[in-house]
Amino acid sequence: KPQICNNPLRTWIVNHGARSLAQFLRLEAKQSREPLLFNAESPYYKVEAWIDPENKYDEVDKLAMVNSLIQIENIGSYSFLKPGFESGKLLLHGMWYDVARDSVMVFSRSEKCFIPVEDASTIDLIVKEAKETVGKIKSVQLSVEREVIEAAVETARSEGNQCIVEEYRNYATVDKMEQSG
Repeated sequence: KPQICNNPLRTWIVNHGARSLAQFLRLEAKQSREPLLFNAESPYYKVEAWIDPENKYDEVDKLAMVNSLIQIENIGSYSFLKPGFESGKLLLHGMWYDVARDSVMVFSRSEKCFIPVEDASTIDLIVKEAKETVGKIKSVQLSVEREVIEAAVETARSEGNQCIVEEYRNYATVDKMEQSG
């Protein structure tokens, strides 16, 4: 449940920024030797992100990158967006503005990091990734649905094995006896 603080900025930091900071500190403790994993459009599909793999940015910029990806996860959790994600009509993208270099950076799912938006080829890459991501999400959803169905069938089988078929046959006899008696 979100906490309400004495001002909007503090409320945002407590409810959203703290998680970004925690993820950033976890990555820093591991010296960025492992990626950030986050959910975007589906809780069943993790996106891998390497934060500044070339180590060109300072801590504040790296935290900003982590935060932009964590905010994708936050937005992806809104239930009213779920139909759009499931249909493939909505997809979330992370962007970050590098003030020092006056450059717009976009998160690339195939590169697994932020890349500069330099020309139309970057946009083409993001569109290509979007199409691939929609296919992956649908594949993961089908896999999850299949697992749920298989588990339900197995549960039904195991519960079905607990009853003796002869008992079911006797119910008709019991019913007739109760009706006549």
